[in-house]
Amino acid sequence: MSDPAYVRAFKEYTRDEPTVYDLPLMEKEFYGNSDRSVVILQAAMVEGALEKAIQKKMREDTPKEVIERLFEYDGPIGNFSPKIMIAYALGIFGPSTRHDLDLVRLMRNQFAHCRKPLSLSIPQVSGVCDHLLIPEIAGVSISPMALAKMVGEKEALNLRNSKTRYVCCCFSIAVKLLEFAYQDAAAPFTSAMLP
Repeated sequence: MSDPAYVRAFKEYTRDEPTVYDLPLMEKEFYGNSDRSVVILQAAMVEGALEKAIQKKMREDTPKEVIERLFEYDGPIGNFSPKIMIAYALGIFGPSTRHDLDLVRLMRNQFAHCRKPLSLSIPQVSGVCDHLLIPEIAGVSISPMALAKMVGEKEALNLRNSKTRYVCCCFSIAVKLLEFAYQDAAAPFTSAMLP
């Protein structure tokens, strides 16, 4: 049974890639005051980049319909967890990144479904952020410029701050995955160069 036109239009809109005109509003959502929004949206950004990286490893002649079915919600790799497992098995990243992606997935799920108020400053939440590895790895860790606009330059570089640490982790992984996904076929490396 086909979805009604209004549902199809909504789904199509939400699948569209953002444009440069969307960036100012996206930055407010990604790095804004609501920790719940920050956690969920950062994880969604990483999951989207992960999907692109997996697609890079697929056969070039894979039909679009097959790719769509693989990644749809109830498809074999439609959820964050199987995407992490598949990408790790394909050698797109190493164990440190897998560790962090599992924590990002955990946080995303809890922030999306918890009925209690949540923030990155709650000791139990900051305890998870303290165990993220990527923010400590030189050459991999990147702090987004937009974060400095929202929390100030000093806090954007303070890796003891849970929000900074989480955003830095997500942003760093997403950037490396997208670099991998969009690299030229003649590029010198075959992974996302994530530990």
